[in-house]
Amino acid sequence: MLIVLAAVLVFGAVFGWLWKMEAARRARLDALAAQRNWKVERRSRSGGSSARTILEPASGESWRVTINHGRSTGDGGVRVPPETVYHDPDAAWPSGSAVFGPSIPADMAAMAQMVLGSLDSKMGKMLLDKLLGAGAANLSGLKHIAEPGGAPRQFSMFANVNDIPDGVLGDLDAARQEWSAQYPADNDQLIVIAGPDGVYVRIRKALQDPGQLDGFVAGAGRIAALLKGPA
Repeated sequence: MLIVLAAVLVFGAVFGWLWKMEAARRARLDALAAQRNWKVERRSRSGGSSARTILEPASGESWRVTINHGRSTGDGGVRVPPETVYHDPDAAWPSGSAVFGPSIPADMAAMAQMVLGSLDSKMGKMLLDKLLGAGAANLSGLKHIAEPGGAPRQFSMFANVNDIPDGVLGDLDAARQEWSAQYPADNDQLIVIAGPDGVYVRIRKALQDPGQLDGFVAGAGRIAALLKGPA
């Protein structure tokens, strides 16, 4: 009986600590949102989806940030991976698409292009959506651009367009390097997709730290503005 009582007390203490941590995390996000004039919407997990936090500017700008908190399977696997995605539909391109990711070796780039070139089927689109997440629906016919704008870059680029101005590519490189210098972990690296649905900026983690989240929104907004298609 004493053992059961002790277990209940320990469980209660752990649950209380976790609840306080979550409440503090929400309070920090709410404080940041109030400071930046963002609206915050929290959605509980349902069906096969994970819990999500959605941020939008109260000023009426078009961007949205979705934080997918991830969801595990019963055996410790990952059913829904965590991610944070910035999307600005007003930055849409009239045609064409491009993906900008971390720099990769030439042999890996060649393999990626071969895989991307074989993903035009329905099954391939599903796989691409799993690999790249939001914004992958319109990706097809992408080719690896070894030196975007004719110069070495600190990012990899796959595109079916070749008319992105050199200055835009240089500024994009600078924005990515600025972020990577501050957040060098693999799951902090930016994946950018630009196309008819707008500009998506994604990292493979659910951002919790208000400082990093604030920097992500600012940096992603800068990237979306750089890549914005003609009105």
